[in-house]
Amino acid sequence: MQERGLTIYLDMDGVVVDLVGPILDLYSSRHLLDEWPKGSYDLDVILDVGRGELWERVNAMPVSWWEWLPAFRWLDTLWEGLQPFGPVTILSLPQETDACVLGKRRWLDRKIGPGLDVVLSGRKTRLARPGAVLIDDSEHHIRDWEAAGGHGILFPQVWNPAEPIIDGRRYGCPAEYTLERLRRISDETRRTTTACKNAD
Repeated sequence: MQERGLTIYLDMDGVVVDLVGPILDLYSSRHLLDEWPKGSYDLDVILDVGRGELWERVNAMPVSWWEWLPAFRWLDTLWEGLQPFGPVTILSLPQETDACVLGKRRWLDRKIGPGLDVVLSGRKTRLARPGAVLIDDSEHHIRDWEAAGGHGILFPQVWNPAEPIIDGRRYGCPAEYTLERLRRISDETRRTTTACKNAD
């Protein structure tokens, strides 16, 4: 039952979809994940290739490549855990190819189910507002979202500075960390709403 009053916006790549691993595979370089410099987001720098060359290669991939990208192991835990907090919208920045857009939608249909609320756009901040929470692995997307008035949760990954630690407790699963952060945002939002009502 949805009773928390939040609206959740969930990024795909780097949160529920493993895009980085398959891109590394294109260069036979998955081993780089084991020596990734914490907080470095630039795949082209990690791979030591030109940025244009990298994304030209990725953008040339067919629909099937995008459709069959692996899900992270915590997909079900995260998706099911989000439901009590409010409606969940997929908010993802696609590559500007028809194959990517179609592949992402097919991925969602297969892995989560049809009929989802999906926004594929790079203009994420237009949806930011009080009570709206973005879960994203991109530090700058979270920063811009919060500046626009929303709540942000930076999903811990090796390529961002987030650490899955709350009050000294380190969470072994980034989904569990994210859900605890969300619970605290929900509780704080509820307290603020109650205080405002009492003031009226």
